[in-house]
Amino acid sequence: MCVSLYLKNGIYEANVTDVAEEVFTITQNYEEIEDEDIGLLYEILQLIRSPNPDANVTGLIVEIVNNVMFVDEDVLASAQENGNYTTLIVQVLESQLNTVEVGNSTLAATYPNIAVQVLDVPSDTAGNGIVVTILSMDTGNLSNSAIMVETHQDDPNDSVPRNTFARVVVPIEVAQVFTTPEFTEGPSSSNYTTNGDNHGTTTASGVSSGPVKMVDESAIESLRVSFVVYANDVMFPSPSLALLNREINTPVVSLTIGGQKIEDLMERVNITFYRFEPDSSDPTCTFWEFNLGKWSVEECQLLPDNTVNSSSNEYYTCACDHLTSFAVLVNIHVDAVPPKSALRILSIIGCAISCLCLVIAIASYLTIKNIHQSTKIFICLCTTLLCFYTVSLAIIALDTKFQHAEVELIPCTVLATLVHYFVLSSLTWMGIEGFSLAIIKRIDNHISMTKVSIVGWGIPAVIVAVTGGITRNYYAVKDYCYIRKWPLIGGLLIPMAIILIINITVFILAMCRVEKSVRTSGRVKKDRKTERHETLKRIQNGIATLILLGCTWTTGYLALINVDYTELLFIIFNSLQGFFIFVLYCLRNTEIRKNWRRCICSRLLRKSGRWSPKEVPDEHQ
Repeated sequence: MCVSLYLKNGIYEANVTDVAEEVFTITQNYEEIEDEDIGLLYEILQLIRSPNPDANVTGLIVEIVNNVMFVDEDVLASAQENGNYTTLIVQVLESQLNTVEVGNSTLAATYPNIAVQVLDVPSDTAGNGIVVTILSMDTGNLSNSAIMVETHQDDPNDSVPRNTFARVVVPIEVAQVFTTPEFTEGPSSSNYTTNGDNHGTTTASGVSSGPVKMVDESAIESLRVSFVVYANDVMFPSPSLALLNREINTPVVSLTIGGQKIEDLMERVNITFYRFEPDSSDPTCTFWEFNLGKWSVEECQLLPDNTVNSSSNEYYTCACDHLTSFAVLVNIHVDAVPPKSALRILSIIGCAISCLCLVIAIASYLTIKNIHQSTKIFICLCTTLLCFYTVSLAIIALDTKFQHAEVELIPCTVLATLVHYFVLSSLTWMGIEGFSLAIIKRIDNHISMTKVSIVGWGIPAVIVAVTGGITRNYYAVKDYCYIRKWPLIGGLLIPMAIILIINITVFILAMCRVEKSVRTSGRVKKDRKTERHETLKRIQNGIATLILLGCTWTTGYLALINVDYTELLFIIFNSLQGFFIFVLYCLRNTEIRKNWRRCICSRLLRKSGRWSPKEVPDEHQ
């Protein structure tokens, strides 16, 4: 952006308005804004806000945010992942609204994407309760909306005004917190910061958790009320929503009183939202956690539909014990997506079955005498898949609550890294299996197992390390311990696609070589035919496994962009890979079946006291 020159030269109080106007003009070309521009824009807005509580500058900041909300959603989501920049811009706006000078008047601004109202309410009337309502004829455009701020106690029997877009009912308790002599106030508004670290937090008891200073009751003549309504949630992108098949079905509403973070209220704040899609299912009241950059369901609950006196079922009402930014989440594609609980149970069952099958497969192959390198490769493949399913079960067990980070960031990132590593490792070992088949002769005679292990375990480690190093600040999603969208695409899906293409090519070449060898050799010795038969079976198993892996991660990628039944298919393919490998490599293997029969029969004969190695039946008896 060409305003970067202002950052180099510094922004001073004398040129703040000029800079704000320049930034507004530039952001009108929102189609040209990239994700790195959003970060630069935040830095500029931070400098514009710091020295100036002027109403004109504040109006320009509101207009700039309105323009930013026209930017492509993927660009805004990328900016949020890279540095929480959309969240920081929202905090700059709300900080400016808390410090702007309005005097005895009201600052009101309505634009297509955002509506704002700021006023100072006399403390004596605020003690009766505060009700803020925004009315809008067009739910997709707030330009012609109107905001009403009333100071009275809400009557539940009163009907919601016609064309209500959002409504916040603040209990009397909030105003009393500020107007009682015991109230302790945080630092003055000039010290208010956009990161939320240095301003106080007011609880219901009136005790501030930040730096405090005593304020005499007579000094509190009015309360600053800042009300912001966002027409959509583009400034609050959460990558976990798409993966969890959830979306925001209401406007985003933010209310600040007294410039303080108010929480732990005994009497709840009621927020009424207009429903964008009336028939959506599983609504959940949420608020935006600025520090974590995600939606949270803590301390909010959805009230029954009859809470709102309305002639039609077009509103949600939430009750929360604090003030911040609120919205309501619902399911996407309700008729096509199974419940989350059913998918979770299906994942647990599938992963458990795969773990059991892989343990049996590893134990079965370890009983083979004179283990060849190809067998060791298969054991490594099963081992890495077993580790993958074990970590997956751990993640499922820990993630029991929707949209709630139950694991700290560091252990959550470790779990995401392990999943990333073991998925790539399983594909790499499958590629090594294909390579060993392509050269027909046993790989034992050409390459040592040490070198093979360096490739099988080392290449995935390098990819994971590079991906984690480049995207270390936004590598893992905190809600369910998995890697985020862009690390997922760049560090997992793209390497996976390359490995799958190489593997398929190698297996096809191997099959062609076997077929050619059979055609040109004519009559061959029996043992030679047996070797070709076993090689061909290995190739068939390998191709079947590759098709399974390809289907698994193709549906996994489609689940990121279009839900429908792809998530269900992904869970089935992914969780049952171990079972399918067990069927292909154990149940279809003559030598493995013979070992099983020998083991079972020997145990039965031991129990009967008639055991003898010669009495164990052969495969064809």
